[in-house]
Amino acid sequence: MIICELARKLVELAIKNDIMICAAESCTGGMVSQAITSIPGSSRVFYGSVVTYSNDAKMQLLGVEKKILKKHGAVSLEVAKAMVIGAMEIIIGQDANNSKASKSSVSKKATHEDGGYNIKNDSSYFLSIATTGIAGPSGGSEEKPVGLLYNAMLLYDKSTKESVSNGFIAFKNIFYGDREAIRQQGVIHTISRSIDLLMTLSEDIPKKA
Repeated sequence: MIICELARKLVELAIKNDIMICAAESCTGGMVSQAITSIPGSSRVFYGSVVTYSNDAKMQLLGVEKKILKKHGAVSLEVAKAMVIGAMEIIIGQDANNSKASKSSVSKKATHEDGGYNIKNDSSYFLSIATTGIAGPSGGSEEKPVGLLYNAMLLYDKSTKESVSNGFIAFKNIFYGDREAIRQQGVIHTISRSIDLLMTLSEDIPKKA
């Protein structure tokens, strides 16, 4: 019930502030996206998602660099940030029918031609969400225990082609319980933090006339 209520709040905020949402999920396996799309009207603000469970998927679909994975591991703050940027670059990118696509780190600035991917043309902002972690029951270590989960959020202003000031955040979390409980807690925290981000920045987001 709490996941549904949080997802509804996120969708309402996205609609109110003209925000299109995308997601890249690893340990949550699409659960964040499922929660959002369970809300009626979410099609107005949810672009899509990708589940990049393996390292190869993270590299091939999101452009996460191999050296980052090798140095920090798939479950790390650095990879969560790279995933959220990769998902954002998908939503602001161009499809095969458009030319002159330009790709750069949206954590600083990205230049591109809008259009492609059938993005809602009047969306003013894009919100990217990412999760990576260890849900267990195996796979943990002393350094990275079962229940460790990183999530990241990035809010991008389509008009300036830059991330919104203070709109790029990431968190380290430790959750407890069995595999399902850990993943559900991860979903709750990820959506809650996304809501917090939008509410914190909502006063700075210009509203449409």
